[in-house]
Amino acid sequence: MTEQVKQEGLVEQSEKRLRRNLGLILSVSFFQVFSLIMPVIVPIFESRGLSLSEILVLQAIFGFAVAGLEVPSGYFSDLVGRKCTLLVGSAFYGIAALLLCFSDGFGMLVLFELCMAIAVSFISGADLALLYDTELAIGGLEGKRPKAVRRLFMLNTLSEALAGILAGVLLAVGSLDALIGVQAALAWIPLFVCVGIYEPSRPKLSTRNHMKNFSLILRLLLTYSPVLRYAFLSLAFWSLTVFFVVWLLQKQWQLQQIPLEYFGYLWAVLTLVSSAGGQVAHHLKKFTPLETRLGFVALAPVIGYLVFASFGPVVGFFGAIGIFAARGVGIVLLRDAVNSRIPSEIRATANSLASFGFRIAFALVGPVVGFAFEVGGMRVTWLLVAGGSLLLNLGLILPFYHAIKSHRHKPTRQLHLDLIERHQRRLARSSIQEASAEEALAQRQ
Repeated sequence: MTEQVKQEGLVEQSEKRLRRNLGLILSVSFFQVFSLIMPVIVPIFESRGLSLSEILVLQAIFGFAVAGLEVPSGYFSDLVGRKCTLLVGSAFYGIAALLLCFSDGFGMLVLFELCMAIAVSFISGADLALLYDTELAIGGLEGKRPKAVRRLFMLNTLSEALAGILAGVLLAVGSLDALIGVQAALAWIPLFVCVGIYEPSRPKLSTRNHMKNFSLILRLLLTYSPVLRYAFLSLAFWSLTVFFVVWLLQKQWQLQQIPLEYFGYLWAVLTLVSSAGGQVAHHLKKFTPLETRLGFVALAPVIGYLVFASFGPVVGFFGAIGIFAARGVGIVLLRDAVNSRIPSEIRATANSLASFGFRIAFALVGPVVGFAFEVGGMRVTWLLVAGGSLLLNLGLILPFYHAIKSHRHKPTRQLHLDLIERHQRRLARSSIQEASAEEALAQRQ
């Protein structure tokens, strides 16, 4: 009896830790995204002597660095643990914020971006995976749908909005340097919060054969289900269509002579729109057909960029609202489509692989967009981004739509990798048997 009471006490203690975990993980993500510098990042880099084309080259370097670290950091998280991964990322986030205080010129800013790349790559994927696993441990086995994707996205966009408001206030009473100093102090909060995180037990990847693990993960993402394949590819590359607005919009506001202190407030409004889009994403499934949801995700960015190219600041701001709303809806829907179809032991790696694709794509295309601005100006740049977004969405969202219509696979998060591996072996044996039968038939003929 005493043993039973002790066991019940341990279970209750574990559940309390898990529920406390939710707040801690969300706090880490909140303060990691709480960026006072992001609403005015282009003016900050320009104050350090960079042109827009150099800024986009700098972001290309950042993108290649993150891309090179995304998959190893995600695999590290699946193999070693989410908490350890978050601690490493949070430490480098604080270091990067300090470096920005003393960075001047292209070379020092590269060092800042490299430290930030380590931080982003280690935190990205690990926070979502840990939150998703925690929710599954609390209630997922009872049939409750995890809200990790929607909850994390809402909190991140709310954090961006609050940071934008505070940035506007600080710029009204201070300077860019004062803003950077406050950011450097706040950047250490995630590290201290990470210490209290509890990591729930979960199946882990084998540490014996890393190449086999990667092969299995890629086969799962790209061959197990057409819906999962196109959801993964869309998550990786569609995000590019709603990311250029982050770097071009601030330059547009500068050219339209909007005062710098208003940048934070405008950014706050747009991120709140994105948060609202993420919150209603799942509800849209009940009230709108699939064609409407995916059509909005695919076309709103294109229309928004065309509005930027054709109209002034007031109408252009409505174009930005459309892009940020599509960002919220699209990211939540696509992340949930991927995460609800994969087992827990590869979740961080899968999310990191999607981020890897996005980072590589931006690193390659970003300098081209910067060159287009230097040569043709802002209007030509908006038209170029609109055309590229349209082509990209035709190649991604349209096949994703057809895959959903043709293959309504159930989510596979309850499957373990050994079951998936057996499924792959059966497919391989079936292919070998078919080939042998065809060869025997040919010999008889």
